[in-house]
Amino acid sequence: GIQVANLAGLPEEVIVRANEILKQLAESDINKPFARRKNRVTDNFQVSMFQPDPVEEGKNKEYKELVEKIKNIDIENITPIKALTLLNDIIEKAKDI
Repeated sequence: GIQVANLAGLPEEVIVRANEILKQLAESDINKPFARRKNRVTDNFQVSMFQPDPVEEGKNKEYKELVEKIKNIDIENITPIKALTLLNDIIEKAKDI
């Protein structure tokens, strides 16, 4: 999305800022899934092999919805600003999964 915006001729400060935000998001979320798993309390109960974890099921649903959103992007007809907005929305949703 950022590269498309650059090719489309968006101002350099917009491109620089988008790259800064992307870098911050990538750095801050790199250990997030591990931290969530690490904090789970599993010592006091037996995890069933046959019953799905409701938390994981919810995340799986959110993940599938996000993948569908990405699949449905009309890449050939999207404007650069819409692409950046969409990329930001996708990043925000991905942080919550």
